[in-house]
Amino acid sequence: MASLDTLHDSYEKRWRRFLLWVTPLGILAFVICLIFERPSHQYLRFDVIAYSISAVFMLVLELLLLFRSDLVRQTITLFVVGVSSFFLVRITYLMIILQGGVDIPAQLSEGFYWIPVIYLLSLALPGSLFHKRIRTLFTALFVFAASIFISLAIYQQMWDAAYAISELALANFAIFLLARTLAQYKDDLVSTQVQLNLTEHYAYVDSVTNLPNRLQLETYLDKRLKEAKAEGSSFAVLFIDFDNFKLINDVLGHEAGDQVLKTISSRMQKIIGKSDFLARQSGDEFVVVSSPNKSKEDLQKLATRLREAVYAPLTLGNDHTQLTASIGMSFYPDSASSAAELLRQADAAMYRVKHSGKNGAVFFDTQVDDRSESQFVEQDIRYALERQEMSLVAQPIVNLHTEQIVRFEVLARWTHTTKGPISPGLFIPAAERNGFIVTLGEWILREACSRAKLWLESFPELRISVNVSRVQVSHPEFIVMVKRILDETGFDPNHLDLEMTESVLDNNLEQVQDCLTQLRQLGIGLMMDDFGKGYSSLSYLKDFPFDVIKLDRAFVQDLSLEQESGAYGKAILSGVSQIAKHLNLELVAEGIETKVQQQQCITLGYHLGQGYYFSKPVDFSLVPELITKKNSLLPLQLELREQDSLKMS
Repeated sequence: MASLDTLHDSYEKRWRRFLLWVTPLGILAFVICLIFERPSHQYLRFDVIAYSISAVFMLVLELLLLFRSDLVRQTITLFVVGVSSFFLVRITYLMIILQGGVDIPAQLSEGFYWIPVIYLLSLALPGSLFHKRIRTLFTALFVFAASIFISLAIYQQMWDAAYAISELALANFAIFLLARTLAQYKDDLVSTQVQLNLTEHYAYVDSVTNLPNRLQLETYLDKRLKEAKAEGSSFAVLFIDFDNFKLINDVLGHEAGDQVLKTISSRMQKIIGKSDFLARQSGDEFVVVSSPNKSKEDLQKLATRLREAVYAPLTLGNDHTQLTASIGMSFYPDSASSAAELLRQADAAMYRVKHSGKNGAVFFDTQVDDRSESQFVEQDIRYALERQEMSLVAQPIVNLHTEQIVRFEVLARWTHTTKGPISPGLFIPAAERNGFIVTLGEWILREACSRAKLWLESFPELRISVNVSRVQVSHPEFIVMVKRILDETGFDPNHLDLEMTESVLDNNLEQVQDCLTQLRQLGIGLMMDDFGKGYSSLSYLKDFPFDVIKLDRAFVQDLSLEQESGAYGKAILSGVSQIAKHLNLELVAEGIETKVQQQQCITLGYHLGQGYYFSKPVDFSLVPELITKKNSLLPLQLELREQDSLKMS
């Protein structure tokens, strides 16, 4: 998970080791030149002085490399400049100052075969743009000087010199081209490696806090659980949620909210032990996986220190604020035997703190939490339906190019009589675990079709999408129930889409495929929701009759971050766009909150989008007004054809 700078540092370390071995060869070459200068009958006083200075110069470079590892680039710069200057001055001395009287080919043969080293060193060092410029300048000067010296040699009928310089110039130009090609190939490999490292980095690291993200948390928790089972050790999961964090985003803005997350996450990192693991789950939720064999008393003390870290005063510009935290803890091996269950239990314990007044920490209690959850699902949800506490809202899906509404996603909301609004993230999973989702899902679908039918009278091109769970899809009477609702409400199935996550595909694949095929035969569209959140979406897209992909909002949210931080999100969106185009699937980008995200999604090939930037979920009664406000509603197919025509023209 190396960054660009880290990768370059790695290459510099390799080059330092290489140069520590190669530089002594240069020193040896100059010493040999000094030893054989006089016996070779080619004695020049210039050579004795130049070779002595060069040998000392190379020795200094070797010492710099040996004792100053931070000066690798500067050392290479000195080497390239020094050696380039030596050869240019020497050839000028031979041809201009001496003006004959020496064996030019023999003099050239003494050291000019080392010239290719300049090219190789100046081209090979990562990030050596300055050295490449030196190489280019040196090549230009060498060719220019060579052309002048060749002209002089021909004019003076020094045919041996003209021949030697011509061959030397051509050989060096050929080596220059070869070195340049190899360097470009190397740069391409480095660039590819950097992109791979960045992709891996941002797949496992949260871009705001630089902590491990949810994916790395799940991977680590699975590994930790296997180790605990093998060792017979214990550990805990602490689920941390900041109380009323939304107020900071709403009042001070998301930038201030991100700063709070960075500050508090840094505090928590200083509190946990070296063997503890801290990750950002999502939003203002963090998870700590404790080191092995901590007692519950020690864990309670850790939770207290974490709450104190959250509660410490925060300064945001001229504003000062404080937050509290609700912490739920699950303990292995007391109850849960899987990573997912440990997280769920810690999450449930955290919500128990929330409902008890917030700002506290409790362990998951099987009896208390099971009884509370059972009452919540079996009594409260039934009560909510009977007392009409359940309601539906609709969030538009728009054409990103025109911002016209083409679909509405139907969402369930529960406002408890005494507890107030209860998050769908709490009651939907609870209903799935207890099977009540079948009854609840039937009510949602019937209510949605019944009320949306009225919209179609004024807006005949409108479509609605309703979420269904794997429990519903795997139910033997699911198709019968869908047909019955369509018949009773008279809703046109060609205007209905059913959204489902890839968890639907975790059940009997043949049964699921048969169910989805029957739904398509009825004219109902199929949408894969939260695409990219799981692990097997790609392999299933070609095997199941989905019409639309809704990309998980996490990738869209990354687009508004810094260039490197947003690289992963852009790569994912671009890749999914290509896959969807190949499979003839429509795409919806979820979680668009800014104009920048909208424009980037368009650039990456997305035609449909959904998010708070366009509209929050609205009450069903406000849908006609919202559509009218967004101007006329056109069929997506017509709009896309018009856009394609404009592009072609």
